[in-house]
Order: sequence, then C-alpha cells, then structure tokens
Amino acid sequence: MGDSALLLNEFQREWLDEDAVLHRMVPAEEMRSVIAAATRAVEAARAGGVLVVHSGVRLSPDYAELGAALHGLRADLPRDQRFAGERADLVAPFAPVGDEYVSWRPGTVSDFNGSSLDQYLRNQGVTRLYIAGFALHVCVLATAVHANDLGYDVSLLGDASGCFTTAQRAFVEDVMHHYGEHISVEAFVEQIAPEPALSR
Repeated sequence: MGDSALLLNEFQREWLDEDAVLHRMVPAEEMRSVIAAATRAVEAARAGGVLVVHSGVRLSPDYAELGAALHGLRADLPRDQRFAGERADLVAPFAPVGDEYVSWRPGTVSDFNGSSLDQYLRNQGVTRLYIAGFALHVCVLATAVHANDLGYDVSLLGDASGCFTTAQRAFVEDVMHHYGEHISVEAFVEQIAPEPALSR
C-alpha cells in the first residue's frame, strides 16, 4: 500500500472539544460514532504501514488572511473565533505520531488550496487517497472533489466523517460516485490488509 495515504481532515479541538462551537453542532451520537470509526481507521493504517497525513485549518489571531468576506466560511470563521490559537490543535489519537506530515491551510475549504498537501503526496508517490474528517458535506467533500480533479483515486470514509444532519450525509452518499468511492472503515481495513502469502 505504498501508493496510498489516509488523510485526516480537521481532527482538531474546534471539532473534538465538548465546549467548541462546531462540536455542539454535530449530534452527540453522530460524534461518538465518527470518533470510534476514525480511531479504527487510523489505528489500522498505522499498523498496516499506510501513510497517515493530517490536514487542518490554522488562522492568525486577527484573521487577517481571510480579509473582509461577506459570506461563507471566510466570514463565519472570524465571527465565531474558530481555528485560532489552541482551538486549531490536533487531538489524539488523530494528532501526528512520529514523522507523520501535517498540512495547514488558511481557512480554505479544500485541503489542497493554499497548502503543500499535493506536493507532499506526490513526492511520497501517493496515487490513492482515503479521506476522513469534518465536515463530511463541506471540507471533506470539497477535498474529495479536488483530489479527483488532481488525478488521485479517491475513497471517502463516510462513517469516519461527521456532519450535522442526515440530509447532508445522504447528499454526499448520493453524489460521491462522481468523484470516487464512498466506503466504510471496515471496507478500508479490508482494502489495506496485506495480500496473503501464496503457499508453495
């Protein structure tokens, strides 16, 4: 699986701390389920020698890089004081271990925009990208679309990605086939399992 990577998107305190704005927007049972599935995925990837890569949003205290936006995330992030300071920290077991790479981006929706992610993945020989994280219907989907456009074979780990409503999840499941595959963590674990040795 040397050509594959598991991309963990925004497993940061802004999503995972119980008092954070975004954490409270995800239904509690959904959050528990996503964390359990994502933990299974990252543990399997590390045990199986699959490259684990982290992506997150890290913004300056004055949000100057976002400008004076009227709409969208560029307007929302400063208003709610998100992803600056310690709120941007990655959270175990999703924080980097050893030399796992972290790609920071300045409030863009796709992990590839404004970051070194594509350059890093290509220099590691990655052609197959598994994606998990937050939010499924926003940054995870945007990253999957962008990865497809860049030529990666994309697999979105749906049960390891969180959203706010069942309608949002259904939408992603409905459209994801245009950009890659939508699979479960257990399917991911099966795909990365080493081939059995041939008996002689």
